Amino acid sequence: MLVATLGWMVVQVAVGFLLFHAVNLKPKDPGVMVAFHQSMVLLMCLAIVLQWR
Repeated sequence: MLVATLGWMVVQVAVGFLLFHAVNLKPKDPGVMVAFHQSMVLLMCLAIVLQWR
């Protein structure tokens, strides 16, 4: 479980890095990366909240 969690965090950092570059390359049209990253962040927050119950 720890390895899976750390792997997921690494994936999120990589997506965040790619998102940063994608938005800076085309600031007026960032594309689908923003929606993907935001949905992953919301799912992570939801998982944290549901696990604390």
